[in-house]
Amino acid sequence: MINPYGSRSCRSPMKADTPSPAARKHSAMAAVLLLLAAAGVYCQTASFDFINFDDNDYVYENPRVLDGLSLDNLKWAFASTSPGNWHPATWISHMADVTLFGVNPGMHHLMNVLFHMVNSVLLLFMLFKMTGDLWKSLFVAALFSLHPIHVESVAWISERKDVLSTMFWFLAVLFYTDAVRKEKKVLYYSSLICFTVGLMAKPMLVTVPAVLLILDFWPLKRFPEKIWSAAAGRLLLEKIPFFIISGISSFITILVQKNEGFVRTLGELPVFVRIQNALISYVAYITKTIAPVDLAILYPHPRVFPYWRWIGALIILAAVTAFVIRRRKSDPYLLTGWAWYLTTLLPVIGIIQVGSQAMADRYSYVPIIGFFMMLAWGAPRLFQGQSGLNKTMRWIAPLIVITYAGIAWMQTSYWKDGETIFTRTVNVTKDNHVAHNNLGNAIVEKKRYEEAILHFREAIRINPGYPDAYNNLGVVLYRRGEFGRAGEFFQRAMEINPLNSSALKNLKLVETALAGIRASIASLEMEIDGAEEPGEQYYKLGSLYFQKGDPDMAAEYFHKAISAETGVVQSMIKLAAIYERKGNPQKALDCLEQAIQAYPEDQEIRYRIAALSALLNRPEESFEQLEKAFEYGFSNLSRLRMDPRFDGVEASPAYKPLRRILK
Repeated sequence: MINPYGSRSCRSPMKADTPSPAARKHSAMAAVLLLLAAAGVYCQTASFDFINFDDNDYVYENPRVLDGLSLDNLKWAFASTSPGNWHPATWISHMADVTLFGVNPGMHHLMNVLFHMVNSVLLLFMLFKMTGDLWKSLFVAALFSLHPIHVESVAWISERKDVLSTMFWFLAVLFYTDAVRKEKKVLYYSSLICFTVGLMAKPMLVTVPAVLLILDFWPLKRFPEKIWSAAAGRLLLEKIPFFIISGISSFITILVQKNEGFVRTLGELPVFVRIQNALISYVAYITKTIAPVDLAILYPHPRVFPYWRWIGALIILAAVTAFVIRRRKSDPYLLTGWAWYLTTLLPVIGIIQVGSQAMADRYSYVPIIGFFMMLAWGAPRLFQGQSGLNKTMRWIAPLIVITYAGIAWMQTSYWKDGETIFTRTVNVTKDNHVAHNNLGNAIVEKKRYEEAILHFREAIRINPGYPDAYNNLGVVLYRRGEFGRAGEFFQRAMEINPLNSSALKNLKLVETALAGIRASIASLEMEIDGAEEPGEQYYKLGSLYFQKGDPDMAAEYFHKAISAETGVVQSMIKLAAIYERKGNPQKALDCLEQAIQAYPEDQEIRYRIAALSALLNRPEESFEQLEKAFEYGFSNLSRLRMDPRFDGVEASPAYKPLRRILK
């Protein structure tokens, strides 16, 4: 039978002294301080909205979750493998939120914050219990609580699985620590139960059995002097139940993600490319931790890496690994911290590639604790015997935490809604087709269609085989009544992915709309024969052909409507759109210049004249019209930045006053 406490032939586990009343008081004060600090950084999320990336699947468009807790929904939670994960505990958590608070995004955010605050305190007590060093434990817990790289896990409602699973992770370690010290089976089995529940929140916990072995080395000091010994074997043996459960979870996860189509094939990403990305990512997470700049919700996978990057990363990783192994006896915490980091990040490092990202901030939520441990215990050791530097370190540590907390506050503010987080992501990453697509979606909800189209087109430019962007561009055109053009993009999405149910549904809507348009065209054409002044029918026919996606017939009827002095301005505006699409910007500009005579204060017409003037390389005229557009209320700088028609004149002296604003 497995001995859940190790073996007497191992070195005795480190026995922490019973905390004195003063130590207990200090630890309680430290816990309160952690809670207040985390609340200060994340309280702003109470006013945040959902974002249009996974939050719809997890909460606000999920009928099961919106129905709240019920026996039927609990059964569904254990049976569901959508979206690409089996995590019943996470589903139950979201259902509980809806039952308690309704579909209130602020409360859903605050529940994430609450779990993170609990995790920070659990980490503090976990490290303090194992090491007996309160202040180093507090430093690690404070970095964990307030570091900007963890904002994604806390401020993103969909990452409930991250903060929830981590709570059970830390509880499992706490119970395990007590089990090996107090030698009580109930504590061992409590650890096993917490581990199992944590896996049902997120399979990231599959590395917990290995982590327990790492902690056996330090700080629990249960490993024998000889690694390859019967005593060490017994330590491994007691972890067998953990490894079995971990194996089952890994099998389920890989099977589910393959079935849901989330796992990339070797044809899409060869093994060597995955290894290169893994090496670079291991170093990049530490770089982002030291200097948390340009954090983003999604880092696109470049698929091709300069040789110096992955070779350099390999050298760095090998050098650090060799160093910590060499120092394992004098500084065992270095080996524990490094092994923690490498091991816990392994399931998400990209060897088994899930999704399109190269790396993700949320993946570092637990792994980076290992790096924090190396800093907390290694820095004082580095300055040992230098009292002046040691005293300085006591001031530097809080300053580091405060600095990171300030950056975390700013990083959290980017998560207030979908438009804000994806605007930030587009600005700090390069060629990010997913970010452009999701930013376009967020803008569509605010009915800024022209700007959304620019983002969808940019997504298509970056990745011409991305069906979602084609489908979403079709949706915008459909909402604008351009059914024929919308159908072309839905059809393209279907060609790329014949199983795209959304595009198929939209294509059927287009077919219905076009059938109605054809009937209306036939009716109007019959009316024209008997009409004395058919100007109105001409304009309506032009509009119908425009919706149908027949620009030549639309232009013919718009010209007839203009000749009949009916709908002149609107005909000119639509003719301008037709001419621009047909590659004749000068004719388009002529139409808009006539339209502006009737509506001189129309900011949209002014903007379009400015864009066409820029396209025709007339920077002075362009900037003059743009100034007037601003004067009459145009303020969409994001659209201006994205509009490719201005690319050729941005460097012009005429645009110098605007460049500062655009930056």
